[in-house]
Amino acid sequence: MDVFTFEIKTGDDFEYTFVFFDDDGVTPKDLTGYTFKCQIKDKFTKDLIYDITDISINDNKVTLKIPATDTTQFIDLMNDMDEYKCVYDFEIHIPNTEPQFPNGAIRSTPNKDVIIKQDITRWY
Repeated sequence: MDVFTFEIKTGDDFEYTFVFFDDDGVTPKDLTGYTFKCQIKDKFTKDLIYDITDISINDNKVTLKIPATDTTQFIDLMNDMDEYKCVYDFEIHIPNTEPQFPNGAIRSTPNKDVIIKQDITRWY
């Protein structure tokens, strides 16, 4: 799984799908029993900006969603700036059915950037 920088525009729906493969990089990863958590935090203070709770798992794909009604609230962070810098990581709860983790495990991705930008054209 590659982890990327996100760009979120205020007032827009945000959706991103991660695709997981086995170690060979070809075979789709069976995510049965896995759970995921993702939070966006201020890059400098580490204050919680948003807890992404709309996370769906379908086959070897994990999709994160933030509705426009929530990204609209990000404008309060902007203080007339063009962009606001945050970070996220992706916490993966691995079930005890994985041979290398007989007791289960929790693993996190490296921290990556989230850039919140003001939308130019607005409906709100």
